[in-house]
Amino acid sequence: MTSSTTPASPSAAARRAKHLWTITGMGLLLYLVFHVLSTLLEGVDPALEGNEAQAMWVWTISLGIAFLPTLLSALGESRAIAWVIFVLGIVSVLLGLLIAYQYGINASAGYIALTIAVFMLLPAVFALPHTLRWARGG
Repeated sequence: MTSSTTPASPSAAARRAKHLWTITGMGLLLYLVFHVLSTLLEGVDPALEGNEAQAMWVWTISLGIAFLPTLLSALGESRAIAWVIFVLGIVSVLLGLLIAYQYGINASAGYIALTIAVFMLLPAVFALPHTLRWARGG
C-alpha cells in the first residue's frame, strides 16, 4: 500500500503535466471557436476594422505560441522538453492575459476575457507546477 504523502515518480508528474497541457490546448481551441463565433454573430465594428487587420498577425502568433506546450508535451518525457514546455507555458499564460485584456476588457467584451480565463488560463496555471516538478525530475 502506498502512502499519499510519498512523492510521485517523474513519469507520473510527466503524465499529469501532459494531461493538463492537453486540457489547456482543448480550452484554447474552445476559446478560439467562441471568439470566432461571437465575432461572426456581432460583426466587426467599422471603427475597429483597421486595428483588427493590423493586430491579427500578433493574435495569430500569440495563439500559436500558446498552443506549443500542448504539442511539445507529446514528444516524450525528457527533462529538456519539460523545461521548454515550462518556459513556453509561462509565455502562453502571459499572452493569454494580454489577449484577455485586449479582446475582453479593452473592447468591452468581458465574456471573451472570462472565456479565455476559464478555458485556457486556469488549466495552464494548474499545469505549470506539474511541469516544473517534471522538469526537476521529481
